[in-house]
Amino acid sequence: MFASDTLVGFSPEYSFLDTGLQQVKLMAVSNFGCASDTLETVYVKDGPQAAFSVSETCLGNHSLFTSSPSSTVPYSVFWDLGDGSNSTIEIFTHQYALAGNYNVELIVAGNNG
Repeated sequence: MFASDTLVGFSPEYSFLDTGLQQVKLMAVSNFGCASDTLETVYVKDGPQAAFSVSETCLGNHSLFTSSPSSTVPYSVFWDLGDGSNSTIEIFTHQYALAGNYNVELIVAGNNG
């Protein structure tokens, strides 16, 4: 069964909504209207879901950052701490230089792609 989405371009990207076997059809059309297509079946794996907690703290103290993603596959983490700092460690502490609110982002990527 095909998704109804049609992508155009030399390197289109698509995010599948379901895991498991999915069919992908590639169609190429020349400037002269000649066309060719191929059908491939790909296996879409379940990826990790990012989740984390952080302790609130006062200026001059360290905050504890803990990643807790749900995953059945090996994964890696990347933290953007909102002050120009980052980390690739799952559990660590960080001390902010200035008081304020910081937008922290955790990216979790499955090691299997």
